Amino acid sequence: MEGRWFLAPNTALIGTGVSVFSVSTRYWTRTRIGYAGLWKGCIAVGSEWRCADTHWPNADPWIPAVKGLALLSIVLTVVAMAFAAMAYFKESYVWTRWATAIIILQEITLACGLFTFLGYIINNGNRQDLSWSYFFGWVSVGFYAVAAIFFSIQAKKLRMRSVYQNIN
Repeated sequence: MEGRWFLAPNTALIGTGVSVFSVSTRYWTRTRIGYAGLWKGCIAVGSEWRCADTHWPNADPWIPAVKGLALLSIVLTVVAMAFAAMAYFKESYVWTRWATAIIILQEITLACGLFTFLGYIINNGNRQDLSWSYFFGWVSVGFYAVAAIFFSIQAKKLRMRSVYQNIN
């Protein structure tokens, strides 16, 4: 296999790193007195910050859905990487197509989670601004889109190679 093959899985892994970073930090929203993530939030009390588990008002079922979709997207990336490894070692376009499909499914899952969070913020009329961790989630969606394109190109190359070998 050629060296450019690693563009697809490496781009997906970078997207996963950005996604894990986004989901795990506590800077999805910010207010005048604090900030909050999916798991933890902090408020300013005098000159110090006090952090605790995030309590989102009227969160059911919004925030659990966002957490579930974010974690599912990370699991799907692991599955896609397993398919990509099989594609690499077997030089099979079928495995690469499966990796492409799973990355696209993963991208849609994460985007749904991000849209759900945005819907929660809008629906509850919270006086919160979206912060940089939320936007890093969208950056990871972009990485996954590029990875899906790379996987698709690689699958097409493998398919053409197998067709050419069958002719000769």
